[in-house]
Amino acid sequence: MNALVLCINSPQNTLGKKFNITNGEPVRLWDWVKKLCDHLDLVYPQRQISFPLAMTAAAVMEGIYRLLPGQPEPPLTRYTVSVIAQSTTLDITASRNSLGYQPGVGMDEGLSRFAQWWKENQK
Repeated sequence: MNALVLCINSPQNTLGKKFNITNGEPVRLWDWVKKLCDHLDLVYPQRQISFPLAMTAAAVMEGIYRLLPGQPEPPLTRYTVSVIAQSTTLDITASRNSLGYQPGVGMDEGLSRFAQWWKENQK
């Protein structure tokens, strides 16, 4: 069942609480990016830069974009660098226990569905 519907129908004691909603599977980001590249026939990135260099580049981009009115978010931010460089797995125990949430689609199935949609919709 959709997590939002579960939230709408949840008991009063869940009001104001925050819940992580994922499919419950820990994922190693770069292994998953490799699978995605394979599904989409893309070249997997081979080059790497250090974390400090990526953070510096992101900070410079943020500074430049801050000075340019009307510009969207820069293509690289310190937040993005942190998310990509650090390992994070969200615990969905509270969602399961308080809302009755059960993930509906696993990573492999979701990746296959996305790749199929992408190929059908890219022109």
